[in-house]
Amino acid sequence: MKEQFTYGKKVLEVKPKLNWNKVRAVQLLIERVAPESLPIYAGDDSTDEDAFLQLSRGVTILVASIPIQTNAKYYLRESDEVKELLKRLTALY
Repeated sequence: MKEQFTYGKKVLEVKPKLNWNKVRAVQLLIERVAPESLPIYAGDDSTDEDAFLQLSRGVTILVASIPIQTNAKYYLRESDEVKELLKRLTALY
């Protein structure tokens, strides 16, 4: 089996060449757990860009100290801001 290499921020992902990635994982979770939900996907790495691009029906958030070109719809500076956002959203429900 061949491997697929994806370089990210301080990471090298080595995966088998399968039709499986972060996007497919999120889509599977949505289909099986909560098909009517609005997914929220936050990522801080170039390996998240495919998910940002493909999740057209969700909220996508780039987490980066400096804004960069991204496929994400929103931007937060650090993971603590993501945590605060999720706290506020869960307080609404």
